[in-house]
Amino acid sequence: MKSIRLQITIIILSFLFANKLYSQLSIDSVNMTPVQMMNVLVGSGITFSNATFSGGSNSSGKFITGVTPTNLGITSGIILSTGSVLDAPGPNTSGSTSTSNGTGSDPQLAALVPGYTINDACYLQFDFVPQADTVRLCYVFGSEEYPEWVGSSFNDVFGFFITGINPDSGTYNNFNIATIPGTTLPVTINTINSSSFSQYYVDNTNGATIQYDGFTTVLTAWCNVVSGTQYSIKIAIGDAGDSAYDSAIFLEKGSLNCGPVNINLCVGEALNLTTLQGPPGCTYFWTGPNAFTSTQQNPVIPNVSMAMAGDYYIQTIVGPDTSNAVLTTVVVNQQPTSTFTVISPVYQDSISTITYTGNASANATYSWNFDGGTIISGTGMGPYQVSWSDTSTHYVRLLVIENGCQSLPTIAPVVITQYTGIPSIVAANAVPIYPNPNTGIFTLDGIGTVYIFNILGECISAKDISGTTTFNLSSHASGIYMVKFVDRHNNSTIQKVVIQ
Repeated sequence: MKSIRLQITIIILSFLFANKLYSQLSIDSVNMTPVQMMNVLVGSGITFSNATFSGGSNSSGKFITGVTPTNLGITSGIILSTGSVLDAPGPNTSGSTSTSNGTGSDPQLAALVPGYTINDACYLQFDFVPQADTVRLCYVFGSEEYPEWVGSSFNDVFGFFITGINPDSGTYNNFNIATIPGTTLPVTINTINSSSFSQYYVDNTNGATIQYDGFTTVLTAWCNVVSGTQYSIKIAIGDAGDSAYDSAIFLEKGSLNCGPVNINLCVGEALNLTTLQGPPGCTYFWTGPNAFTSTQQNPVIPNVSMAMAGDYYIQTIVGPDTSNAVLTTVVVNQQPTSTFTVISPVYQDSISTITYTGNASANATYSWNFDGGTIISGTGMGPYQVSWSDTSTHYVRLLVIENGCQSLPTIAPVVITQYTGIPSIVAANAVPIYPNPNTGIFTLDGIGTVYIFNILGECISAKDISGTTTFNLSSHASGIYMVKFVDRHNNSTIQKVVIQ
């Protein structure tokens, strides 16, 4: 059995200088009610109930570190101890601080360290309902057992036990999620220290702000859960092997959370703010953008605008106790428009250009309907070139979806007419070329394909045209060129053009 010695501490000058480096840990209050402790711990996306606590006198409390952080890595929260939380503030003037609480063992902690007897057990237990698919809690485990009792028969231990549905398979049954990152090992004196997973260990010998001789870095306990389903959690710590040399767990304020709730809306929709049922007799208090407040549990804001986007917070109030604010982030997306321009009327088998003119981005989903038209070119938002082979009125329709918001449809007519610029059978010299002769720039009127040959019979240009089209051969030598025109019915004519 380890001896417990009373030490008379002389605070020397070196400690005075060390204290300037860090703020001092202080215990803000002790022996809080379970609900008060939960209101400190609970953050976003968690609703709790049935909170209970078991421990000795002064074995729980609220800690703060002031404006300047300590080397603890956490600035405020709840502390649970196998001794007295009043012994936690530094400087580290003792290697054997001890208070025996006489609270006995705990079966879940004992299962984590087989062969050890658990003493001075302390735990906070509660039910909760998550609003997302992951629950987490940040903590630091500290102890007076460090460093001299590492590897001995004194192996103080911390556990975070969850019971409920396991979304991956089966159920959790007092499943410990306070483990060394990347392993299934529990957090104990013998598993995290200067020789084992030392990256998670802080040697606090002669530390200025914390009494415990060593502690872990900030660790996160987490697991997957099913949103909207009730779970039970037990946060426990105990002395293993004897009841001497205290250990403690620091639980970060507001870190028991499921992350913020996110709501995505479109302009004009209703915003339904929801929170789970709070403790009996509680009052709800919502705040949000534009000085929004509500005392309803689930308020509704109709016809939202872009100005109503932002962060909304809900707190529950029971008597003098107010919970941590739970965040709901609201994103309001603009309604996309589906307007476009279309060239109409157009000739049969010719091309109509359709250009989107709305407010959506290229990443939106564009649902075009060209009413039997053939797409010559164009994807997504366009522009498109489309032709129709008959002579009638067709209707182009567009629907746009972006960020989950759908536009009203836009429908525009396209009148298709027969081209009368040339007869259906092309006669010699029937396709107008003007001016002719020219300086290399001339215009041809028709619907079809134009081939231009030089005097050697070489094709120097080939081009599909739809209506009046200008050709530029000014870079070619003066002389006689032959122009072959083939219409959509494969009728053809050949004419000469003179470049001067």
